[in-house]
Amino acid sequence: EVRGDRRPLELVGTGYLQLIQIFSYILLFSPGILLIDEPDTHLHPSVQEKLPGALERVARERGTRIILSTHSPFIIRGASYDSTVYWIDNGKVESTNREQVQLELGWGAFGKRALLLTEDANNQWLKALLAQWPQHEAMISILPGIGYKTLPSPAQARDLSTTLGDKFRIIVHRDRDSLTEAECSVLRQQYADAGAFLWIPEVSALEAYFCDTDVVAGVLGMSKEEADALAQRTDHNRELYPSGGSPTNDAVREELQGRPLRGAPGKLILNEVRNLSGGKFSDSAAMALLAGQTGSDLKGFLDEVLQA
Repeated sequence: EVRGDRRPLELVGTGYLQLIQIFSYILLFSPGILLIDEPDTHLHPSVQEKLPGALERVARERGTRIILSTHSPFIIRGASYDSTVYWIDNGKVESTNREQVQLELGWGAFGKRALLLTEDANNQWLKALLAQWPQHEAMISILPGIGYKTLPSPAQARDLSTTLGDKFRIIVHRDRDSLTEAECSVLRQQYADAGAFLWIPEVSALEAYFCDTDVVAGVLGMSKEEADALAQRTDHNRELYPSGGSPTNDAVREELQGRPLRGAPGKLILNEVRNLSGGKFSDSAAMALLAGQTGSDLKGFLDEVLQA
């Protein structure tokens, strides 16, 4: 019986029968290691993408390690970042890079409507936020960067869109750091004028979404972080006010006090939380707790972009 729909087991599709076999075996025998060969066979792509998460939850509960083989990019896409992905060619491991494996499986920009160019080289936090909204995630391909200074300018974003035949919406992500809201508005408008989109998080950086502010307030002083946040103003002033006229540090500081973590850098706060927890804080556990509400400003932004 599924959602009140009762049917004889022999009428269930082959794909679901094999899933019943897999999960029944785990629940009945709680194996230490389970080998699964191409469980994606006969499954709809949407179910393939959900399968790794379901297997991971059951495996954690039962203390089981799962080794799974597949040719499906949807399986790779659905696997969490706790999973290790291997690309094997002629019996040899050729790559452990998840993005490379997806490309080898023919994923590329298949089925995408937008390219999201992020300033972060490690995009696990951004992917974790996106995973809260599968419909949005399925339409977006993320391209990592190495800092906001290497992001495409508005003109370069326009050229990229033209080069790709205007088939994709171009989204650029840069962290807010210590930018004021007025400065963010100026930057957003520059990209909008070029036909692209700029997303700047409400918080200082993506990692800040994963910090529990109550815990941080109780165990961590803020003076060092506030000072570090203000130190970033040197780059912002050079970028936005080459001829002078920037707001004073006191004015910027006052605005930062109204932000989550008082505008402190998310990366630094998250590292302090890790250190103070004595190894108890887990990035993957923080990501697993997301329930569709974290980073809601990103969802609202994507709603507008994908409907544009």
